[in-house]
Amino acid sequence: MPERSLEDSHSALMDDSAYQFELPVQEEAFQPQPPSEPSAFWMGVGDFLTAIAPVIKYLLIAAVVLLICYVLFVVVSSVANRRSLSLRRARGPKEDTLQDVDLRPDEAFVTDLLKQADAMAERGEYALAIRTILHSSFEEMKERIRDRIGISLTAREIGRLGQMPDASRTALHELIARVEISAFGGAEVGQEDYLAARREYEIFVRGEA
Repeated sequence: MPERSLEDSHSALMDDSAYQFELPVQEEAFQPQPPSEPSAFWMGVGDFLTAIAPVIKYLLIAAVVLLICYVLFVVVSSVANRRSLSLRRARGPKEDTLQDVDLRPDEAFVTDLLKQADAMAERGEYALAIRTILHSSFEEMKERIRDRIGISLTAREIGRLGQMPDASRTALHELIARVEISAFGGAEVGQEDYLAARREYEIFVRGEA
């Protein structure tokens, strides 16, 4: 029997299935982890949302209805106000109810107003001073006569109201025209314009030139 080399013996031994030279490897089966339970807080939130879901549905419906009602209210009110304004303008100012009312302010108001206007004129704010004289006078009329002077009346319409001497009414209309030229016509207003407006206001108040 021929002798086998050590290498041949080793190969033969390794090829022999009767011998085991490596430990068996066991493959671990994958075990999926069960999902974690939600916390008590989130479970409470979910239960709450589930409970109020029907209520939320009705709340949304009510909100849509309220929005539609509000839009209709705004539209109807706007139309009604425009119609009312058109009727008031068509009927003209309330001359009948104010025929016996003297709309001119008292002396204390006139003194305080002219002091304010003079202070503005000293700063060179002549146009503002003239507007302040006229607008403050109208505000004082509205406050004193209350709701008998319509808020939609123009300056010229207010100038035709009430009882006053002809000189006072003429001076008031001249003052109104001067303010309109300044405010809407863009005319420059100087010291002479302010002094003229001041004299017109004094004639309006006192009824004499």
